[in-house]
Amino acid sequence: MSKKIQKQTEADVNENTVKKLSWRMAERDDKKVARQIYEGGEIDEVYGLDECGLLDGFYSYLEEKGVFVLLEKISGAGIKRVMVPFFQFVHLYMLKILFGVEAISALPQLLFSNEGAMRLAGFNAREIENGVCERGKKKKQQPGNRGPICDDALARNIVKIPLTVIEQFFNAVVKLLAKQGVFPERLAAVIDPTDIQTTEKYKGCGSVTRKKRVRDKEGKLNEIEITVWGWKLMVVFYGKKKLPLAAKLLKIQNHESKYTIELIKLAQKNIAPYSKIVRIVMDRGHLDGEDLWWLAKAGIEFVIPAKGNMDVAIDARALAEEALKRNGGYIQTRIKKIRRGNGKNSYVEKVRTTVVGIKGLTTYDQYGPAGWDKDATKKTFRGNKINTAVVCEWEGKNYGRDKWTVYLTNMRINKPLKAFDDYDERSIIENCLFKEAKTGWHIKHAPEKTEEAMLMHVFFTLAVFGLTNAYREWSKEQEAEELIDEEIPAMGIRRWRQEIKRKGKNKAIVFIEDTYGIFYLAEIMILSGVRVKKTPRAAGTSQEILRRYGLDLFISQERLNLHNIPRNLLLSLYSGSAKLNLNRLPLAERLTVD
Repeated sequence: MSKKIQKQTEADVNENTVKKLSWRMAERDDKKVARQIYEGGEIDEVYGLDECGLLDGFYSYLEEKGVFVLLEKISGAGIKRVMVPFFQFVHLYMLKILFGVEAISALPQLLFSNEGAMRLAGFNAREIENGVCERGKKKKQQPGNRGPICDDALARNIVKIPLTVIEQFFNAVVKLLAKQGVFPERLAAVIDPTDIQTTEKYKGCGSVTRKKRVRDKEGKLNEIEITVWGWKLMVVFYGKKKLPLAAKLLKIQNHESKYTIELIKLAQKNIAPYSKIVRIVMDRGHLDGEDLWWLAKAGIEFVIPAKGNMDVAIDARALAEEALKRNGGYIQTRIKKIRRGNGKNSYVEKVRTTVVGIKGLTTYDQYGPAGWDKDATKKTFRGNKINTAVVCEWEGKNYGRDKWTVYLTNMRINKPLKAFDDYDERSIIENCLFKEAKTGWHIKHAPEKTEEAMLMHVFFTLAVFGLTNAYREWSKEQEAEELIDEEIPAMGIRRWRQEIKRKGKNKAIVFIEDTYGIFYLAEIMILSGVRVKKTPRAAGTSQEILRRYGLDLFISQERLNLHNIPRNLLLSLYSGSAKLNLNRLPLAERLTVD
């Protein structure tokens, strides 16, 4: 862990900011700032927009959705004396998550020294340079340590957010998104766990001993036992928009199947009454006959792989083999073209996937209400019916009947590829949430090595992760409305981040007291009275720029016919009135005095 932190540089953090988003407490008013520039007023600060990766629309989005109200409700417990409002600690920690700073100890060099970001977080220039108080002054005097507060001050206070408070914040974010119509009325979700591995030094962490297969020096596989420490994160996830619906953090030794229904109920509660989960896919770690029965009775479809040695799986494979031999029953085949090789040696190969649906099997004894299987050994026992989808061939690969994958489901099985494809979407949670959260969002790096700190950090990170993806989806919809006839290509996270950085490359953010504006560099030059021969197409012409900020109207109210005024009178008028600044007239009205 320490090696990763040492490798992280200021350039990495700037890139992370662009990758995600940023937060600001100042108020945006482009027209007000533009007029101040135009009139030659004093500007407090100017920063390149790509310097801290600002994406201005995110702030407006959060404000419009009411996230400010939720953030204000976050409070710490047992705080006796504090020099900074707790609300500001919350903002700083959100910046840490958005900027992708791994360790609290790296904040002075990688975040607190970023004057643009700190200014947006609500600190003034004096506080950024000297700190909000004298405490920690010696530490700030160390090379590279600047900023309004010390890193340990943020760590000490942010971990005092109680678990109930941060869980309520996360659930409230999901409810708010549901109320805003982010989710469809009926949706399919995924539930899955992932390990948050730490070391044994984390106070309150769990531990479990597992078997692992490793190769020795001779290349032979051997099975050894290893002990891992940490927690297990369970999430109900809406894959199409990459949004978490509910989450639970357990000690790593706890089995996820004990909490499946509890978490699905929480997800349903978070999105009700605006949306409803109608289908859930899960890995075999959640396999429990009583839970599957509850889902069926609750009107929720499920798809889950069976264990290979289960009676219902053995029967399903035998019946599928028989169906293939007689070419009867519910059989679906899909041919897919895959290009192999490169250049002149490339060729197209057709691969086949074959799935057989088996309806109404009764050999899953545990599929029923509590205590259902207590009489399973009696001859009179009849199991409840459950459907299966047997994957006999997957993209040209057939490993033999004993290794055919069997999926248990309560969906209609006349088209078994539907169940197979639905389960295949389970990979979205692994690639788009767990891997992303561990690498790009540093969800394993809590501010302190305690259980309280880990719980707070995980739920806070998931909340910001969800808000970020919701904003990205909203931005795409807004862009689609503006470009009605133009096709917008689908963008992965990396390409999207590059596009955000490209859009901010020629822009700057200008601060005047507690107000800021974001402009193209060419706009700032024109507002300052400098002639610009060529402006960016998105910025428009000089006249369009002035009209955009209401400055052409401002001038027209005082416009004079200056063409016939003698030079000496014109100069005297100019020297006596700050408003009559020839360089600040629209280009079409600007005069050349002979």
